[in-house]
Amino acid sequence: MGNAQDHALGRNRKFYAKEEATYGVYIKPAAADAAKVLSCSFDYSQERKNRADSRTSRSQYTDGSDTGRITGRKTVNWSLEAYLIPAGSGSTDPDLFELFKAAMGASSSQVFSLTSGQALNSLCLTQRIGDVVMEAVTGAYVETMSISMSGGDDPRVSFDGGASNYIVTTTSTTNGTGSGTATLVVDDADAFEIGSVVAVAADDSSGAGYKVTNKSSTTLTLDSTASWSDGVAVTPFTAAEATVGSPSPGITGSVTLAGNSGIEIIAFDMTLKNNIKPMADEAFSEVVTDFIPGYREVTGSLTVRCAKDQALELGKRRAFGTRDLQIVSGSGTGKVCTIDLDDVEFQFSALDIPESEEVVITLPFVALASSATASDELTITFS
Repeated sequence: MGNAQDHALGRNRKFYAKEEATYGVYIKPAAADAAKVLSCSFDYSQERKNRADSRTSRSQYTDGSDTGRITGRKTVNWSLEAYLIPAGSGSTDPDLFELFKAAMGASSSQVFSLTSGQALNSLCLTQRIGDVVMEAVTGAYVETMSISMSGGDDPRVSFDGGASNYIVTTTSTTNGTGSGTATLVVDDADAFEIGSVVAVAADDSSGAGYKVTNKSSTTLTLDSTASWSDGVAVTPFTAAEATVGSPSPGITGSVTLAGNSGIEIIAFDMTLKNNIKPMADEAFSEVVTDFIPGYREVTGSLTVRCAKDQALELGKRRAFGTRDLQIVSGSGTGKVCTIDLDDVEFQFSALDIPESEEVVITLPFVALASSATASDELTITFS
């Protein structure tokens, strides 16, 4: 009976990333905050602990405060994967602009570079699956960002990290009429939380949805006034999508190593890790209240066939010198992503020697800064 009622379908997902003005405070995303993703997951839990003091029963049970369970801290993690999508022509920011900036700390038009300070933005991340369910996290920070490409596969980028809080929005109906009021009574208030953004009867005259600012029993307080009839649907709301660019194709691009262009590779991957410490140990708070970036790590690997020119790298890496590595994905105006790693130190791995076919070299690397005062391990440019 799949047609009897609406179901949440992955193909109807809409995703949004919005830079926060105040840490942990949800902001309604606009159309320009939309991005295309292949997958996205929000993982929320809250600790519930058994009491350990004495009682007459061996059981934990519910009818008495002396045996009730104890509520602890909230934990929120998230992850997503997307195509590597340049922005298109002009200076338009790429689809995942806010995530690249939150991962790296600095941006100028379509150029993303690393910062030496703590200037990593926090985000509100939202995914809505039709009119059935919407999830959002606040205070999201980027712990790792990875880019991978191999063979003719489409290059992909992934992000993951933690967050402060989680908001889930489902559906209910109005209980009574309203006229020019910000007080909305619904049949089931468990469908909404403070921070939920809703449409009433699929008729949002403001075009921006109504944010729930307070909740008491079945009464919701909205951030603006509205009017509605009795028994109409109250559903999750997001602005219309406005995304840009197309995936960078895996069949065009180039690799330049130490000034030698035209290097042929089988695969490339790179990971930026921010080693973030969430402030989750403060008294009288159940959520992460802030975060501190730790020492940064930029690592990755190149996989190449063992031709004579590439075999030279086996000896060069033993001197622990650094090499300039540039990866260009795509071609044409508005369709290119360039990854610059100016000082990579190749590390060691065993040769992959098959019975009769070509030998393959995997060259793991660590990207270094050019000096103690620089923050230039990595630059990503869309053009």
